[in-house]
Amino acid sequence: MNVKTLALAAVAAATATSVQAADLPMAAEPVNYVKACDAFGAGFFQLPGKETCIKLGGRIRANYVSHDFNQDLDAVIEKGKDAIVMVQGAAPITSKSQDPTKDVAIFGAGTSTSLATTKKALEAELEYRKAAVVNGSGTTATEYADQAAKDSAIKEVEDELKKVEDAREISAKVEPKKNNYSAYTKGYLYFTSMTNTEIGTIKTYTELTAKWDQDGNSESGMGDVYVQIGADYGSFLFGRESSVFDGFTGYTWIVPVGVSLSDVSLLQASFTADLGNGFTAAISAEESSYRGGEDNGLDIVGALKVTQGWGSFKLAAAAHNKNDDDGYGFAGGATAVFNLDMLKEGAEVSFQAQYADEAGAYLTSDEDDSAKSGWALSGGFETPLTEKLSAQLDVTHLMLDKDSKDYEKTSVNGSLVYSPVEGLGLALAAGWSQEDDNTDKDYDDVTKVGARVQYTF
Repeated sequence: MNVKTLALAAVAAATATSVQAADLPMAAEPVNYVKACDAFGAGFFQLPGKETCIKLGGRIRANYVSHDFNQDLDAVIEKGKDAIVMVQGAAPITSKSQDPTKDVAIFGAGTSTSLATTKKALEAELEYRKAAVVNGSGTTATEYADQAAKDSAIKEVEDELKKVEDAREISAKVEPKKNNYSAYTKGYLYFTSMTNTEIGTIKTYTELTAKWDQDGNSESGMGDVYVQIGADYGSFLFGRESSVFDGFTGYTWIVPVGVSLSDVSLLQASFTADLGNGFTAAISAEESSYRGGEDNGLDIVGALKVTQGWGSFKLAAAAHNKNDDDGYGFAGGATAVFNLDMLKEGAEVSFQAQYADEAGAYLTSDEDDSAKSGWALSGGFETPLTEKLSAQLDVTHLMLDKDSKDYEKTSVNGSLVYSPVEGLGLALAAGWSQEDDNTDKDYDDVTKVGARVQYTF
């Protein structure tokens, strides 16, 4: 084969290849299925074929708090107790049976730690209700509007009496509480969706949590979960979210000795109106049991807030559905936050005063304080020290009428947080608290330190 023959063969092959390539379909242009949603902020992207934009975030926290330095490590700070718990079959009668030192509450006839005294109290209540007058003249024995209401009340006590008659007593023991350190690690996942519709912007939020502590206990659960519908005039929120009442909830990381503040997420249906010029007004119906109130009852909460360049000011009030079938308690508070950018950009200070009348859980977030009255003062300060280091300080003072005893508690907590990269926080904290009342009981001061490693993404 000569050179001319090879050249002709090469030309023929090239021509055939070009013809075949021209007959093939063109490759489709790649489609960008992930589209950023800049209108809702960083991290949102649009679901393919949907108007909804979603965002996934999370947090991992490792937290450590020391023992109380004012007492020896592993010292007994609360003695163990023996208790009697009433059970029917395998199930305790009382809903508080997980703490056998609590008095066992059977219906509304009183409390007792023995079956005999509980049975006696119920029998007395039964006779009282049987003797009650229907449509009476207003004496103390008059309770019922009609015979059906009286019969229902009598049956209620008879049912409780039958439980006691069928019940048995068992002994339970509470181990002593010792002065030890505490530690836990906790994970969070946050799912947020945003959708523009003809009725407004619809937002959903779901928070999933999982926790493991130093005693080997693990738990998983839900944090805030809600749907919010927003428009130009305001927004509606349905689900679990921070109470409309809450204002200042503290700056300090870790809070080694605790604080006396209202900081509660609960089931609610709320509306926040945008009044213009930085003013908002909110009204909310909130589940009472989260603050120790009536099961399946509602607290009515309202707030008025103004936000300006200097900071914000908020007034809040609540009617608390008590857990004793005796009407409502009340709480109110004022919170002021001032920006201190003139001193250091990002610095701010907060002041708060609150009062409660038979609604003490609005001061402390503790269900056991639900029926107590008192007041609380609190304040805090936060400031950047450098680009990567910040400082926080919180002070709270609480006074409660606790079973006809004047109880006081003061807490001070402070922290330093180092953030070498975005999302990472390395914190050290210290705290001191002091308790007192007008009895002969001696309270020791509490001093603790803590550390936290936290990454948010």
